[in-house]
This record gives sequence, C-alpha cells and structure tokens, in this order.
Amino acid sequence: MRKRLSMLPVVILGCALAVAAPAAAQPTAVPGGFFAGYGAEAANPGGDPPGVNDWDCRLPPEHPRPVVLLHGTAANAQINWNAMAPALKSEGYCLFAPTFGVLPTATSWPMNVIGGLGSMYDSAALVREFVEKILAATGSNEVDIVAHSEGTLVGGYYVKFLGGADVVDKYVALTPPWKGNEAYGAGVALDLASQLGVEETMSNIWDPIAPALLQMAKGSDFMNEMTESGPYAPGVTYTNVMTRYDELVMPYTAGYVEAPNATNIVMQDSCEQDFSVMRPSGPTCEASNSCSMHWTRSTRSLCHVSSCHRWSADQLAEYAWAGRCSLLLSSRATRRTFRHLVFRASSQCR
Repeated sequence: MRKRLSMLPVVILGCALAVAAPAAAQPTAVPGGFFAGYGAEAANPGGDPPGVNDWDCRLPPEHPRPVVLLHGTAANAQINWNAMAPALKSEGYCLFAPTFGVLPTATSWPMNVIGGLGSMYDSAALVREFVEKILAATGSNEVDIVAHSEGTLVGGYYVKFLGGADVVDKYVALTPPWKGNEAYGAGVALDLASQLGVEETMSNIWDPIAPALLQMAKGSDFMNEMTESGPYAPGVTYTNVMTRYDELVMPYTAGYVEAPNATNIVMQDSCEQDFSVMRPSGPTCEASNSCSMHWTRSTRSLCHVSSCHRWSADQLAEYAWAGRCSLLLSSRATRRTFRHLVFRASSQCR
C-alpha cells in the first residue's frame, strides 16, 4: 500500500511528556526519495537502513524508548526507511526495523527480501518477537512505533491482540488504512465475492501471491477483527497522519478514526499548498527542509518533509498546528512548479 512514505507528511511519536525541549537542530541531509531505498537494497541485498538495528545502541535520556519502524507493502526495512533513518539516528534515537511478510515460497533475491506480502497475522507475530528482542537488548520496558501503510495494520494487530499494548507507549501511523482499503475497488471486489459465494476461491487465488493485499481490503476477516470495537488499544497514544492526495490508501479517511487517545492529522488542513502524495510513480522529487526540528513540551513527533521520504525528528507539532513547515512536493509537480510553490508556501504556510 503506499509505497512512498517518502516524505509524506510527518510522523508523531505521540503526545507529550512535560519535558523541556532541547535546542532546535538543523535538518540532516538524507538520501532523496523512496526509490533511493530500492537502490540501497540492490547495493546491499537484505541489509539494514543506515543507523538501524544497532543492538548495542544505548538509550539517551532525551529519547528513553527505542523506536520500531514498520514498513509497508512490497517493501522491507531497508527500502522503506532508507531516507528517514539517518535523520532520526542523527538526533539520537535508537532505531529498529524488522522485515516481515516475505512470502514463504520466495527463495531467491529479490523476492526473498521483499516483505509486506505474506499473511499479516504471521507478520504481527513476527513483530511481537522482534519487540521482545529489542526490550531485552536495550533494557527498556517500552517502545514507540512508527508504522507506514500496511505496517500500521500489522503493528496495530500486534498492539491490540498480541500483547503489544503492555509495552507500546506511542503509536505513529503514517497513512493508515484503519477502516480497510478500498483502493481500485478492493473492498467492492471482496464484497461482491462474498455475495457470490466465491470468497474462498478469491482467497485461494491470492494466498500464494500476496495474502496481505486481500487482508487489507475493507470487509476482510482481518479488517473485521481490527475494526470491531475500533482499531486502538487502551493506554496507547496514537497519531494518524494522512494526505488527501493518497493514491494507494483510499479513501484517505480510512485512517481517520477518532478516539480520546488518538490525534488525526490531515496534512492539507494545515497548509492547502501541501501536495504530499502517496504514489509509486512520478518525477524525481525535491523537498523543502525548512522546518525546525525539536521537542515541544506538548507533543513529541517524528516528521519527514515532502513526498520524497526526507524524515526528521520531532517536527509534526510545529508543522501541523503552528503551520511553520513549507509545503511538501507532490510527485506530480515539475521542479519548476516546485520552486514556485515553495516560494508561495514560504509566505502562506508559516
């Protein structure tokens, strides 16, 4: 599902600890674009993103919990987080990212390292084991999760049904399909199959190929479990980040679920000139990195700026509520249009 986390609008690590904020740091240069992650994968098959899965990482006082990064469909840890990880690591976070959902029939590269395709039930169980390993290695009692697209459901299932609520403090969901995905008729097709009595046949077709795609569709058994009584677990603080221009999770409001322990952020509610988009095609992106990055007393956040995957830490509060961030580039925009829009956003969105 959303292949390009790429700078999609920002991530929140949650609502705040009443802690004084360190001085703002300058944005860190990071590899450009979601597809830079595929280049990194080709160069280092099955490798880790920069700064991720350092099992000797020691948690600093300002970031007392490890951050678990959960990738989306047809990606893996390296592909999905190649751009965000360096920026977060430079700010002192201990980062960990599993690859889950590799098809059991995949025995050779690249399919044996491409995740987000296999059963999400199995993926959620793998995440549980991975988190247990992180807690043992770091000595922490809790983690924060930042998840993208399908990863939001995998992590959400772990939190809600597999004991994750006991150890997860903040849950940041980037473009989550909490209500089930309806992109390109997925939900309609599943409903029609059910009415025709061929739902099992459809499952048999998809199971060897990519069962996760069917499980994410609105009305699937997996989604019915997730949506019953709501997708959230008590005691966990959720932040959902969405863009109206999402082209892989549809409607984008599939991620908008209200609850006392949830904050919903639609990027364009803060700045209409923000053309963040989730799509796997389009010209090379550039991004404005003019947002300051720091802890706020009221909110802790993780943010990536632009549709090109350029993440930084602790920025969403400033972006979403104070409107200080410049626009994010749409993957459809030309570079010339981008420069023009950045100029406009600089004056209109600060």
